[in-house]
Amino acid sequence: MDKLLRSFIKFHGYCIAVVSSTLTISLTSIFISQPNDSSSWEELYDVRYTKIPALVFGLAWMAANSLLIIGLIKEKKTFLYPFAVLFLLDMVLILIRDIYLVINSAWYRTAFFNFSLPIFMFIIPYVVLSMLAIMRLFDVDPISRADDSFVRFDRNSVDRDSIIC
Repeated sequence: MDKLLRSFIKFHGYCIAVVSSTLTISLTSIFISQPNDSSSWEELYDVRYTKIPALVFGLAWMAANSLLIIGLIKEKKTFLYPFAVLFLLDMVLILIRDIYLVINSAWYRTAFFNFSLPIFMFIIPYVVLSMLAIMRLFDVDPISRADDSFVRFDRNSVDRDSIIC
């Protein structure tokens, strides 16, 4: 594969990792610093954004972002899976929360049906398609390693012309 195309595809992965790491740190600190006034059952749908769950998800995102960066540097597909799984899990949780809010006539508080809809319509396909392209790149065109210079000789094949009697 062309080196420029390979760099272009990996660049999108690095952009996703940097933006995701920055947002993880900033949003986790915002969610943790908020006062915990919403302990009623009516606002249980926002439990993901309260102190302890926000900290757990923040740490999971930090680990997934670190593994994403390591996977992009080493070009190992298995290091990309935690980020992809956590991204899909977070999107499913947001979608379930929004469905609950629409059913209970609070559609104006949803993430998918307010001003952030155009942002979600760009970010979700961008991240999903970039991750698929990176995984496909690592499958189809793996980088050649300089340290893989092991040569295996076949003991069963004998060259009769080179045998000295």
